[in-house]
Amino acid sequence: MDGPARHRTLELRLVALPQSPAMMAAALAPLLGMSTGGLLDRLAEGRVVLVADLAPETARRISVLAAVMDWPVQIGPPLQGGLRDLSAQLAVWADAERVSARLAPLLGMDQAAVATALARPGGLVLAGLDPSRAAATEGLLRRTRGLVVTASDPATARHDIYPSRPLSRAEAERLSACLGRIGAAGDALTGALASGLSRVLRDHILSRCPDLDLVAIDRRFQRFDLVLTGTCGWVTRDLADFLAARTQQPRARFEALSPAAPVTLDLGLRDTVARQFCGDYAAIGLFVRPVLSHRSGNP
Repeated sequence: MDGPARHRTLELRLVALPQSPAMMAAALAPLLGMSTGGLLDRLAEGRVVLVADLAPETARRISVLAAVMDWPVQIGPPLQGGLRDLSAQLAVWADAERVSARLAPLLGMDQAAVATALARPGGLVLAGLDPSRAAATEGLLRRTRGLVVTASDPATARHDIYPSRPLSRAEAERLSACLGRIGAAGDALTGALASGLSRVLRDHILSRCPDLDLVAIDRRFQRFDLVLTGTCGWVTRDLADFLAARTQQPRARFEALSPAAPVTLDLGLRDTVARQFCGDYAAIGLFVRPVLSHRSGNP
């Protein structure tokens, strides 16, 4: 902490999960005028800002205690304007090679590196930008044809963790134990192994399972393609006509649907839109599942 007494308003920020949340909550709660249970709930949620209106005298006491106990907290004035994360993703119609060639010199990056980043779910992510740099970079990106740009506040963002490869039984058990200790749950619809994580909880999991090649993606940056895997009963003439018009596939294609041979219905949908569409399709007897995409159809 750098000179907390100079600031009237200070924040107590969590930068990682403590070794013993219960012990930390029991020691800090009286200083903060909170119940131990209330502070423990905030720690369990992995909140970045634990307390937003810390008094300077309280800040000094906590700073000393945190240094002695090696607690993963920071104390300082509120971040002015806050940091921003930016994601640049290809529009569904964009040519990846052309966009990468235009974007690389603007960012001072190698074209191959830009192309690789754009091909990942979540796109090319520029993290932790200060407000002025974020505004300038966002403007630059938005002027690049074929890109869809999304901004996110890392202090409030929620992340989902996905596998990048099949996990062995031992790896899956180790990950399950890690998730169980912090109460993290997956998402059966999207296939996320852990869902709705704060930045602190995200980093906690990734740091403890670095060899599992897990991928964490900010929900604001996630896009999904919807694929049709089957139907409830026979495909009627009206349904076949609808699917043929939707996908530009011949009607005969829908006579042999399976999870192993799906048909893509929609591209680059936001999380909330993809969920809504899944429900809408189910209502008319279509079985669909969302698949992480590296392109965006909903700017």
